[in-house]
Amino acid sequence: MTDWEALVGQNVGIVHRTVYRLVGNHADAWDCVQETFLEAVKIDRREPVRNWSALLRHLATVRALDLLRARSRQRDRRSADADPAEAVSREPSPSGHAEANELADHLRAAVGQLPRRQAEVFCLSCFEQMTSEEVAERLGIKSTAARMLLYRARGRLQRLLETFSVATEEDERTR
Repeated sequence: MTDWEALVGQNVGIVHRTVYRLVGNHADAWDCVQETFLEAVKIDRREPVRNWSALLRHLATVRALDLLRARSRQRDRRSADADPAEAVSREPSPSGHAEANELADHLRAAVGQLPRRQAEVFCLSCFEQMTSEEVAERLGIKSTAARMLLYRARGRLQRLLETFSVATEEDERTR
């Protein structure tokens, strides 16, 4: 029988950090943390778990991506022609910080639009700073497949975020 109090105590921090890096909002992150542990309970009832830390980080990443996709769908429903973020200033001013946060929000939304496997590989590689071998082991795929998925994810993110580079160039011309 699993000691859930100890398991949660040992892993809640890493699960929260994993989710927060993706969603950028503490309230949403805590909702995903709860959903992660609820899903872990369901999995534990079905089969034995060999590596709780890996399972919880994986579930946390999936829950965060689900939330990002839901946000994207809500944003699309509200405005079909949403205005892209303004250019990110390199100046350490309040407006520069606001723009950087907005770009981070758009990156999160763009990650949410990636196919599930690409998003998982991108998040584990870029946010969790795992090597392609570690990502492959975590997801049960070959390291060459992990590298290919990461390459495709980066390419797709670049295309999704092109509007920001165009906006940056236009903004700098008007300054």
